Amino acid sequence: EGLMGLQRDPNFEKNNWVYAFYSPTGDEWVNRLSRFTFKNGEFDLSSVVKILDVESQREICCHTGGSIAFGGDGLLYLSTGDNTTPFDEPEAKYVNSGFAPLNDLPGKEQFDARRSSGNSNDLRGKILRIRVNEDGSYSIPEGNLFPEGIEKTRPEIYTMGHRNPYRISVDPKKGYLYWGEVGPDANADSLKTRGPRGYDEVGQAKEAGNYGWPYFIADNKSYYDYDYETGKSGAQFDVNAPINDSRNNTGIRELPPGKEAMIWYPYAKSTEFPQVGTGGRNAMAGPVYYNDMFPKEKALPQYYNGKVIIYEWMRGWMKAVSLFDNGDFNTMEPFAENIDLNNLIDMEVGPNGQIYLLEYGSGWFQKNDDSGLSVIE
Repeated sequence: EGLMGLQRDPNFEKNNWVYAFYSPTGDEWVNRLSRFTFKNGEFDLSSVVKILDVESQREICCHTGGSIAFGGDGLLYLSTGDNTTPFDEPEAKYVNSGFAPLNDLPGKEQFDARRSSGNSNDLRGKILRIRVNEDGSYSIPEGNLFPEGIEKTRPEIYTMGHRNPYRISVDPKKGYLYWGEVGPDANADSLKTRGPRGYDEVGQAKEAGNYGWPYFIADNKSYYDYDYETGKSGAQFDVNAPINDSRNNTGIRELPPGKEAMIWYPYAKSTEFPQVGTGGRNAMAGPVYYNDMFPKEKALPQYYNGKVIIYEWMRGWMKAVSLFDNGDFNTMEPFAENIDLNNLIDMEVGPNGQIYLLEYGSGWFQKNDDSGLSVIE
C-alpha cells in the first residue's frame, strides 16, 4: 500500500525527526508508524524507530487513511481506514450495493466494517491519539475514548466509526480535530431495506467519540441491519445505543452513541450545504488558520484568522469555514477560487504562514505532468 502519511516533528528544527506511515515490505500484513531522522538533506533509513503497527489485510483493497497531524500540545494524531472493500463480491447473491458493509458470514471478513471501524479492540477505521516519547515508545493522554485497562478496547483510539479519514488536521489553539471522510457509493436512499445513500463528510471532534460508520452516516442517518445469508433487513441501528454483534467483533458489544458530521453531502445537490456543488466526492480537511501565528509579510489576511480550510480532491474547490464562538459550523465560502487545482491531495501551513498545496494530477496511477507542489502567499 506504499507510503500513506508523512509529517515532521513539532521540534524538527532541534531533533530532525520525521514520522511516516507506510506498509513495510516483507510478510507482515501491517501498516506502520515509524520515526526517522532527516538531516542535511538525507533521509536516514537506518535511523528508523518503530512506534506503532496497524493490522492490514491486503487480499482486497481499500481505505488506508494514513494522515498524520500534531496538536499544539504535541500529541500525535494518526488516521486509519476501515480496510474494507467498497465493491460487491462477484457472483454473491446478496451484496453491499454501495451501502454499509455488514457481511459477517465466515470467510467474508473483507466485507465487514464492524470488524474494524465498529470494533473497539481494533485500530482500523479510527483516528488515534498518542504522545510519542523520546525513545520511540508512546503514552496515552487523558481524554481518549477508552481509558487504559478497559477490557476489549484499545486506549490509542480518540475517535472511531470512520470509513476513510484520508486527511486530518488539528486546531493548534483549541485542539479540535478535523477530518475529511470518504463516503460510500450508493446513489439513492433505500429507506425500507438498506438505509441512506452515500455521503462524504467533514468531521469535527471537540472530544473523543464514535462517529458512526458502518452504522450511521452524515447527520446520524441510520443503516439497517442486513442479513447477507437471507437478504432480509432487520431493524435500523439505534444511534443512542449501537450494538456490534458481528461474528468478527473482538471488542465490546455496546458502543458509544453515534455523533454526526459537521458537513455532509451526496453526489447530488446538497440541501444543507449547497456551496459544495455536485459530482464525484472526496472530502479533505485542511488546517485551521491563525493569522496571528505568523509574520505579516507571508501570512494570509486577518480575515482568515480562525477559519477552517477544507478542500475537495474530485470537485476541485477549497472552502473557508467560519465557526460560531462555541466552535459549531457557521458559514462556508470559496477560498482562492481563481486557482485551478489538479486533484489536490494534501495541504499544509508552512512556518511563515504560507499554504502549501500538493496536487496529484488529473490522471489515475500514472506520471502526471500537471502534478506538483505549489504555495499560496
